[in-house]
Amino acid sequence: MLHPFDSRCEQSQSLQITDICADMSPAFRKEVQEFFPDARLTFDKFHVIKLLNEAVDQVRREEQKTVSALKSSRYLWLYNPNNLSETKKKRLNSLTQMNLKTAKEDHRIYPAKLRGCN
Repeated sequence: MLHPFDSRCEQSQSLQITDICADMSPAFRKEVQEFFPDARLTFDKFHVIKLLNEAVDQVRREEQKTVSALKSSRYLWLYNPNNLSETKKKRLNSLTQMNLKTAKEDHRIYPAKLRGCN
């Protein structure tokens, strides 16, 4: 993946690359370490937010088996609250007040979303 790029660079040029942004593919991580050992690897925000949303959704799916209020609430947790209608914002707010594992999971990761990762 990165090898063709690296083969066009002198080794000294490869060492000048300080930062690389890529997805979370193990192949990318391995090649970054191999060809750009001094570069700092940053995962792209799309894949980070995707994993965070999947974690919240997994907790919600498990919890909704015993908490009927969570049924049909998937997108309330996954959407940016600023893009929700007032009705949906009120429902999300009432769910977050219920001491649910889903709300705790969302609260734990939401600051990452607020830092511009959504």
